Amino acid sequence: MTYVINCGVTPEEVTALKPNQVFVFGSNLAGQHGGGAARYAYKHFGAKMGVGVGPQGQSYAIPTMQGGVATIKTYVDQFIAYARQNPQLHFLVTKIGCGIAGFPTKAISPLFAQALELANVSLPREFIYDLRKLHHCISPQEYTCQQQAQKGQAYTHAIPPMALDKIQGSLMLGAAGDALGYAVEFNTLAWIRSQYGKDGITHFQLDSQGRAICSDDTQMTLFTANGLLSAITRGETRGVMGPLESYLPYAYLDWYYTQTGKLNSNSLKFTWLRDLEPMRHQRAPGNTCLSACDSLLLGQKVQNNSKGCGGLMRIAPVPLLYNRINSKGDQNFIHQMEKTACEAARITHRHPLGFLPAGLMARVIYEAMNIPAGMSHLYYMDSSVINALNDLQYMYPGEYGEAKAKLAQLTKQAIVLAKSKTPDAEAIAQLGEGWVADEAWAIAIFCAVRYQNNPALAIRAAVNHNGDSDSTGSICGNIIGALLGYDATRHLFCPEGRDLGDTLDLGCIILAIATDLASGCPLGNSPRPTPYQQLWHSRYCQMKPE
Repeated sequence: MTYVINCGVTPEEVTALKPNQVFVFGSNLAGQHGGGAARYAYKHFGAKMGVGVGPQGQSYAIPTMQGGVATIKTYVDQFIAYARQNPQLHFLVTKIGCGIAGFPTKAISPLFAQALELANVSLPREFIYDLRKLHHCISPQEYTCQQQAQKGQAYTHAIPPMALDKIQGSLMLGAAGDALGYAVEFNTLAWIRSQYGKDGITHFQLDSQGRAICSDDTQMTLFTANGLLSAITRGETRGVMGPLESYLPYAYLDWYYTQTGKLNSNSLKFTWLRDLEPMRHQRAPGNTCLSACDSLLLGQKVQNNSKGCGGLMRIAPVPLLYNRINSKGDQNFIHQMEKTACEAARITHRHPLGFLPAGLMARVIYEAMNIPAGMSHLYYMDSSVINALNDLQYMYPGEYGEAKAKLAQLTKQAIVLAKSKTPDAEAIAQLGEGWVADEAWAIAIFCAVRYQNNPALAIRAAVNHNGDSDSTGSICGNIIGALLGYDATRHLFCPEGRDLGDTLDLGCIILAIATDLASGCPLGNSPRPTPYQQLWHSRYCQMKPE
């Protein structure tokens, strides 16, 4: 059961009430309010001697002294019904049954699960904590995102099912690899195995609300997608559009705002994602991305020689969108896509080994989108990597020869290792730790080639090593997800009975963005816009979630 947490938190001490507030306390059936919260309610909030159940003055009595917890449930249910019938009142629930009655909070809190969704009820902090451990709980903002994702999908029946499935697969498995690796990032393989066993981490490490937490890798991937979709919307509505990558710095400035609170001088908003509460959490953002965005904010040229993987790990939306624009693109079209991916990474990472791997990753994902679901993938990855390597010469022709040679050599080494019997950890150690883009690409493609028919093993291998586990897991997930799709992989690493959509903390937002990438820009000259066109206009013209 999923609950949307609309309730408030009861203060530790309630000494006075506003006119519309009601003090909810534990009582006995005889209404003898002789101690604890009951006595306080009698002295200050209008509780009546001899009345042990229900409303009285500015208080409400729930009997807790008549037997076991089961005997209390009926009275709690009556209270919840009463609260629903009186939305003009706000009920401050105390830790009923946990004082004189002697029950632990974990015994009483489950009785109040339905009260989580009532905006006119406040519960003790301990009750909310216990309920979050027992149930899947989401914030109102997350619920809104889920509704938006469902609304978007409900209005886009014209999207080819395979395209939507593969775009969802690439983004969701990228986020899954990110979340699985984020739990162990910055730790050695020896430490990971000491904590999780010889196979390392194999399932999500969930927070107190039952969610798997995504890092800045997924955040920036979503802002990349939002920037691209805003760009094509401008082209569709205004008839003029610059290079796709030229819109991405503005999207990254919105991401930068979520991490630092710093705004551009005119405070313009470039994405509908910026003000969503789930996007505002700091998830170990990379220093290079932060410093580059700081330069962009000041109108200065980004100057660094970084080959970190922070540019590579966010570019999956580029090939996903290009494939939807033209899944049978000629070589010029594909080379343009590769350039867009490289330039997207180059916005923040200026060393050629920081952005050239993005072109290789884009080519592999683009081709993966065209492989029919259910088809054997045994030799697909090999040929797509060869095609990508052949395209290196067309990426910045005549430039970066030394970097291209090194990248090609490392990629070929990854393929050879993937076909060998070298154990995963040993092979990955030969490729590096993934902190820099060429190594992160090599590790991800090693895992994707070795386990191209087994996504769980591919992503587990990609995160269980000494290096940048979330980024290598994310890149590998983007590739494998584009190959296998979401329907075949939606339950990976999740608790029983749940899928990635309701387990990943950004799952609902990812699904919404995936739907939009799959549809392209649906705006036209129709005198009667469809509901989805109205939603699109809100997101990509007004920069509002709805």
